[in-house]
Amino acid sequence: LTRHNGATIDHYWANWDACNIGALIAMGVLNDNTDWFNQGVAYYQNGAGNGAINHAVWTLYNDGALGQWQEAGRDQEHAQLGVGLLGYAAQTAWNQGVDLFSYSNNRLLAGAEYVSLYNMNQTVPYTSYNNSDNVLQYYPSTNGRDRLSDRPVWELLYNHYNVLQGVSTPNTQAMAQLQRPEHGSIDHFGYGTLTFTLNASASAYPPSPIPAAPTGLTATASVGQVFLNWSTTATANGYNVLRSTDGVSYTVLASLTQTTMPQYIDASVTNGTAYSYEVQAVNQSGASATSTSASATPMSAGSLPTGWLDADIGVVQVPGSAQYATAANNTFVVTGQGSGIGGAADSLHYAYQQVTGDFTLTARLFGESGTLSNTG
Repeated sequence: LTRHNGATIDHYWANWDACNIGALIAMGVLNDNTDWFNQGVAYYQNGAGNGAINHAVWTLYNDGALGQWQEAGRDQEHAQLGVGLLGYAAQTAWNQGVDLFSYSNNRLLAGAEYVSLYNMNQTVPYTSYNNSDNVLQYYPSTNGRDRLSDRPVWELLYNHYNVLQGVSTPNTQAMAQLQRPEHGSIDHFGYGTLTFTLNASASAYPPSPIPAAPTGLTATASVGQVFLNWSTTATANGYNVLRSTDGVSYTVLASLTQTTMPQYIDASVTNGTAYSYEVQAVNQSGASATSTSASATPMSAGSLPTGWLDADIGVVQVPGSAQYATAANNTFVVTGQGSGIGGAADSLHYAYQQVTGDFTLTARLFGESGTLSNTG
């Protein structure tokens, strides 16, 4: 916290500082060392690094109800990790009579509300983030988004702010309810339903009735796969994806657990075969009725369209290839072998089109397989 290994003060992410803040506070309690404890408390309140609460929650929205977490543009695993680490630090300090929860107008709660809202697959406001390493994060990251499996940190925050203090915590409460009863993990002690519940009626189980059937299901055919998307279903912490080849008899294709992500890629298809799909929402009370159905027929890829070429670059051991299909708003399937992209000796296979003058190319990477030695 003092030297940051000689790095610039904003080099380390919020969770690095947060775990050290929590360690200082906890070691101070364990060793009855007031200086260590006070050092951790002071850094939480006014430290120079990204773990200090006004840097960890660095931008506020909606009159302070939502606070953008410093790692929101990095990935959601670390964003949730930092929320949990500072939550445990605040709880340890609270047990000693020091209130970090309410510091800076409940700023920790603002960060928790922001992170939990986004990880229930809802939209959040976002301000571009940069630091002295020039990370240039323009959007909230989807990496790790919607995962409920390894960040059991929400019962602590819900019970303190909502149950004990009577503060509105709609998103934090919903996340706690989705995971209840809370499990453990390698980064957090967890088991918060057991250790932090203050009022049985405020922490009911099951927390919600069976969810409503999902809506808005779409099926988009591609090459050797079908992309399924639907609208987020409130109170659902998982989904069952059902598939049929006759539109009448459906079987469960996949059970998605501990997630709020309303999408699935079916890669176990045969090109040219028509498939119908339905989805059920799941929570602790059971499974919903099925959604309305959606159908798609995946297709095989063929030759590249007119004007497109493909080529190996550099030294490759196996010649590459490229194919094309009109499915999913134009799909290219490129196969190649090489040692990487970057430096003075690129080695790869790629598909391309020659152009002159200004142009715009919009592409989305749907998937990759094999070993990538260097993604550039």
